[in-house]
Amino acid sequence: MSSTSIPPTARRQTERIAPGRLWRAGVLAAVLAAVAGVVIRTIGVTVGAVPARYQMLQPALIVAASVVAALVATGLLAALARWTRRPLRNFRIVALVGLLLSFGGPLQAGAGMMQGGAVGGATVATMLVMHVVAAAIIAGLLTTLVRTTERGA
Repeated sequence: MSSTSIPPTARRQTERIAPGRLWRAGVLAAVLAAVAGVVIRTIGVTVGAVPARYQMLQPALIVAASVVAALVATGLLAALARWTRRPLRNFRIVALVGLLLSFGGPLQAGAGMMQGGAVGGATVATMLVMHVVAAAIIAGLLTTLVRTTERGA
């Protein structure tokens, strides 16, 4: 008697995204990232790390940037889910690269290369924390709330 074995590649898990949950997760991520950004900015202003009038860190701009980032991330994950076998893994890689690239803004602000003039190290650190927290919220919610798995065939 011979036994039939399934090749290892056929047993691999294929990542699947629940499309009905994707956009709801994106909206939730946008709201939570915006709230977290404004809270971090408020703490920074309260402790004197961020000048209250620094125009690049006004609440409306923080909310707008958070919403745009979450919507772009949601669209990216939708595209990866459609065209790649491992959308969650690929999304995490792209999200990490995007986070690292986003550090350019705060670092340029610290060097005086952004609108509003140079800012101190405490303001730069606050902006970096805002970027990391927003990325963690957006990527974390998107990859957690939309995940479903099926056996690959």
